[in-house]
Amino acid sequence: FKIDEKDVKELQITRPDGNLHLVRQGDALVLKAPVEDGTDGFSATSFLNSIVNQSAKVLEEKNQKWADYGLEAPRLKVEVVSTKGVKSSYQIGTEKAFDGSNYLRDGDRILIGSTDIDSVLSKKGSDIRDKK
Repeated sequence: FKIDEKDVKELQITRPDGNLHLVRQGDALVLKAPVEDGTDGFSATSFLNSIVNQSAKVLEEKNQKWADYGLEAPRLKVEVVSTKGVKSSYQIGTEKAFDGSNYLRDGDRILIGSTDIDSVLSKKGSDIRDKK
């Protein structure tokens, strides 16, 4: 996402088993979905860092064959809004590369991302909620 964790105002992960929505309020990250609640500061920051620091390489600059990569109906969508109001969005396809890497859509570009993005994006709200 080319953004520092401290500059993230909002994070939204859309997935079939339930959305996850984090919003920055002051210095804290609060959970807005699946429930409205406070977060464990360390867990939420670590989670956010693990998302914004994912790496990917450009596979194709201008692709129109989304179905070849499972991106016609993607399984996940990740949106980040910066404190300056800049919105970035990536979609993760249902198909995977031969080595388990994930195909991502960024506008008209196809990216190939890491294999660990699945474990990062599978976190639930209960994993980052304030346990107190």
